[in-house]
Amino acid sequence: MFRVGLPAALVLAAIAPVFSAEPADTTKIDKVLEKLDQVLSKVGTVESRLSAIERSRADTARDIGELRLQMDLLQRELADLRSQMSGQRSTSAKFGPSAAMALATVRLFNDYPTMMSVTVNGVTHDLLPGETRNLSVTPGAFSLQVHGVHPLPVTRTVGEGKTYPLRIHLIGQ
Repeated sequence: MFRVGLPAALVLAAIAPVFSAEPADTTKIDKVLEKLDQVLSKVGTVESRLSAIERSRADTARDIGELRLQMDLLQRELADLRSQMSGQRSTSAKFGPSAAMALATVRLFNDYPTMMSVTVNGVTHDLLPGETRNLSVTPGAFSLQVHGVHPLPVTRTVGEGKTYPLRIHLIGQ
């Protein structure tokens, strides 16, 4: 009995301080664990935001690359158009009537109650009711046609610096 009792007494003596020690302050540990959970939650939120920013940055970089390619293409097309335009010559005359040449005027009056069309020297002019319009023409013969009145153009003459009046009105006015 002594043989078993001594070792058992020694084991009991060794573990006695563990049982007799005060339990650790569990409320402090719980608070620390709670704070640790909050910090881990915030770290997770920051990580997800960082991932979103990285994806956005990658998308932006891709968009910038695409825009650069489009700009390069547009610059090449513009250069091609410029080279095509430089190879073409203008076919229009770069001069008008000389300053020494005096002009004549055809004055159109529309006293008709509706819009009327008049063609002078091949150019058609629409006149609203009551509208007056002055047209510069070269002196001499010119053609005119009041649509709905003249079936074909007629030729009239106006002198240099003079005005040829053409009044469109109802018959009897």
